[in-house]
Amino acid sequence: MQDWKSYWFLLAGVQGLLLTVGLTARSKKNNSVLVYLAILIGVLSIQLLTDFAVRIHYTNQSGAIPFWLIGSYLLIPPALLNLARHSVNLPLLTYKRSALLFIPAVTEICVESAVSILRSAGRKVPSLQLVDGWFVFTEIVPVIATMAILGWWIIQLKKTSARKNMLTTSAKKNALLLPFTLLAYYSSLSLLWVAEALFGWRFSDLLEQLLAASMLLLGYIAFLRTGLFDRLSLVPLSPVPSAWMYDDEETVKRLLHLMQEQRVYVRSRLSIDDLSAALDLPKRYLSYIITSKLNTTTIAFINTYRVQEVMRKMKDPQVQHKTLVALAMEAGFNSKSTFNQVFKMQTGMTPSEYLKKTS
Repeated sequence: MQDWKSYWFLLAGVQGLLLTVGLTARSKKNNSVLVYLAILIGVLSIQLLTDFAVRIHYTNQSGAIPFWLIGSYLLIPPALLNLARHSVNLPLLTYKRSALLFIPAVTEICVESAVSILRSAGRKVPSLQLVDGWFVFTEIVPVIATMAILGWWIIQLKKTSARKNMLTTSAKKNALLLPFTLLAYYSSLSLLWVAEALFGWRFSDLLEQLLAASMLLLGYIAFLRTGLFDRLSLVPLSPVPSAWMYDDEETVKRLLHLMQEQRVYVRSRLSIDDLSAALDLPKRYLSYIITSKLNTTTIAFINTYRVQEVMRKMKDPQVQHKTLVALAMEAGFNSKSTFNQVFKMQTGMTPSEYLKKTS
């Protein structure tokens, strides 16, 4: 029975690593948030492989490769925060801010690796887990941070779902299914984690079984539905109807509400596909609405809101310390050159000229 459990963890861990690699590769093509999901799955996969290594006594062997050192729990909070922000249509943290949040995890990995190297060289170095401060830093801090993020996520999901009244019932269910499923999953893992880390309750076996089963199920679903992770925000997927039986004026109102109230334009890769999915409408029909009713193109329509966002912030004394490029990125532009070109096209002035004129 013990051997069966061991290889069950091995299978689940390897499959989780394959999912991690696949999500990371896909994130470079069309969806940067997937890299954060990849980090979360990667940490859990390393944990499963570590459990396997412990069961077969690999960790006690001389010359063993300490791969478990890269599975820092401190990787979970910043990755989970970005995933949560994206699921409620908030922009991801900038790469610089995200990098700062990952510094504690990198620090743990580097220090643990250094200790492991010293031990391999024959040096007598005490276990860091015996140091109270280190234990709190590597075990307690990530637990508290994760629970705080999950609490914030619950509040934001409730607010976002309340704003989904414009969607049909079926579309609303599709929109909320994946974010709430991810929230429930990580909440369950976190509760077991808290019970063991803070209170000493023994849930190791249950936690390991839950991790293994969910990883295998996740891989099976991803195999059957290759587009499962293409969308992680509250954006419903819907089939395209065979005919356009919609109220054009109502569609325009819904589209403007989506842009003005939910501010989806701050997502740098926002496209007609995202807008049509959010409104539960065919892409061709929505494109027709933007062209014929609003007399513009999709990209020009989106960029108009982004330019207005930057112009508004230029006059806001609270953000005077930020550069024009930073404001542009926050508004949804993905490059300085695109921002300058679009801004001048719409206002007749460069961003710097406009700033001097208004200041």
